[in-house]
Amino acid sequence: MFTVITGLIRFDSRIMAVLLISLLVLATGCPRKGAKTIRGDRIDFSRAISDSMKEQMLLNVVKMRYLDMPTFVEVGQIINSYDFQAPGSVSASIGPKTFSLGGSGGTANRPTITYTPLNSNQFVRGLMTPLPPEVVFFAAGSGYAADLIILTTASSINGLRNDTISDDEHYDGDSEFFRVAELFRDLQKAEAMSLVMKVGSDKEYVPVLAFDPENRTERTKDSIDELKTLLKLDPSANEFRLIFGNRAPDKSEIAIRTRSLIQAIGSLAMQVDVPPEDAEQAFKSSTRSRSKGSGLSTGLFKVTASAKRPSNAFVSVKYRDHWFTIDDRDLKSKRVFSIVLLLFSLGESKAGENAPIFTIPVR
Repeated sequence: MFTVITGLIRFDSRIMAVLLISLLVLATGCPRKGAKTIRGDRIDFSRAISDSMKEQMLLNVVKMRYLDMPTFVEVGQIINSYDFQAPGSVSASIGPKTFSLGGSGGTANRPTITYTPLNSNQFVRGLMTPLPPEVVFFAAGSGYAADLIILTTASSINGLRNDTISDDEHYDGDSEFFRVAELFRDLQKAEAMSLVMKVGSDKEYVPVLAFDPENRTERTKDSIDELKTLLKLDPSANEFRLIFGNRAPDKSEIAIRTRSLIQAIGSLAMQVDVPPEDAEQAFKSSTRSRSKGSGLSTGLFKVTASAKRPSNAFVSVKYRDHWFTIDDRDLKSKRVFSIVLLLFSLGESKAGENAPIFTIPVR
């Protein structure tokens, strides 16, 4: 607010006009913040958080390739404040008709960000606990490709084995397992399967995978029949209970042995290319192999290493003086990476409870 005090002095009309204009400029020069900052701040912070999540996950994938310990930090809270300063001055003299005016202004953006290290017992247990079987099909029901989800998160389905890859062994999966993953994808695209929760005998909800062969094409019906045959299911039934395990004790059940999130990340880590000079520090590809299947799930994901940061990166991080990158044109790797990020987010929501936090004012 500016106040003009008038006295008995009669100013020249031209000087008076300049003074009034100067005061108006200073008064209206203060930008109105608040609501106008939401659009820019929200998008900028959202983009920054999204990019940092991808970079953190890729960094941990690469670190596990080097037998390094993965670490996770969550952005808990962002408080953004603005300061605006607009000092100004106006002066005039009556003798010789001279005047002067001056002004300056500036804004200061002062965000304060709270970080939570994800190292609580609850979070670590969540990383090491196998995913519930229903999560696999919940993700498929949300639109993620069923075959990629199964190849990323399942070790076996009714005894049929996926690829197994670790630091000391590499077993190719059963060809029937990969065919089952393809059939689930076909039924997903045909909207011929769904996950429902039903009340069991103990009055608790149990996950049930239901097939819908009615009013479908012959190809869809054939896919359902082939899937039942491969998994040794009851050919007359269309609803099957999902359970965790290697094999189903009953033909009305589908047993899925799922991976833990840390196993899924470790499986991706084994597919990271490392520079030749780092071969001794990273996992080596095992020569022990049970070559029965096509090894499809070990070709789902690719991370390249280079001395310089590439320009065509979907996400890229620097580790041990090299840039590790997922190519923006590698759609399969991007989809698998997004699945792992989704599963991580599902287990992250309560992981920060009772964990230490640290707050950093950004200057």
